[in-house]
Amino acid sequence: MEIHEIHRKILRECFCRQTDISQTRNLRDYAAHELLVQQRRHGPRYIVSEWFPDADNPTAQKRFLRAVYSLADNGFLHLTKSSEGGKLEHIKLTEAGQKLIAELNQPKVTSLDELDL
Repeated sequence: MEIHEIHRKILRECFCRQTDISQTRNLRDYAAHELLVQQRRHGPRYIVSEWFPDADNPTAQKRFLRAVYSLADNGFLHLTKSSEGGKLEHIKLTEAGQKLIAELNQPKVTSLDELDL
């Protein structure tokens, strides 16, 4: 699979949100705590307009949704859909997705001059 900028955006945002969720302490408020537990299990809740405010029209939102499904089809994301209607609710990086985001975050060497030899 060729990784485009839209895929990178999704993977990075998912990684950041998953990291925030994993570092959040347990909450005293029952409803908030249950939501936190659910997001730890299934990944952050995916709402394209919250994740990517620049996707402010239906065409852009559809483009992001297609990219999410493409990443899932290639094993980089796990999707959780609602039991009512099958609407996408949560996305979570798979092990392959975590490896890919680590690779994307590695600095790229473009010439031998950049190597410290």
